Amino acid sequence: MKKRTQSTQPNRFVQYTLLGALLGLYNAVFYRASGAADMQIAAELAVLAALVTVALRSWKKGFPFLKILKDFVVTTASFMIFMLSLALRQLALNAGGRALMIVECTLAGALLGLLLAWQWQDHKESKA
Repeated sequence: MKKRTQSTQPNRFVQYTLLGALLGLYNAVFYRASGAADMQIAAELAVLAALVTVALRSWKKGFPFLKILKDFVVTTASFMIFMLSLALRQLALNAGGRALMIVECTLAGALLGLLLAWQWQDHKESKA
């Protein structure tokens, strides 16, 4: 009998992308409109959260500046996708109804999941 050469573990990129899409879908389906979206606050909070996160991750670890900068850019992108997705729900609901809002949240969740899988893969390869 031949052994399988392929791993039975699911591809992490697919797994994270689908998980992100499902979370986005859940976020959209149970959304209740609360007022006007404020994208500037969402962007500012994403940058602030990324600054705090990267500062805590790299505090007294002696990482090179380029590693800290790359971590900041990827973390900012992750938080920005999440925060802007939340802010865009109201605009999508007003522009195209519930269906467009569900598509927007699902795609944003999938994109966030893909970005997190890429970040995990990059982290795993840098440790090897």
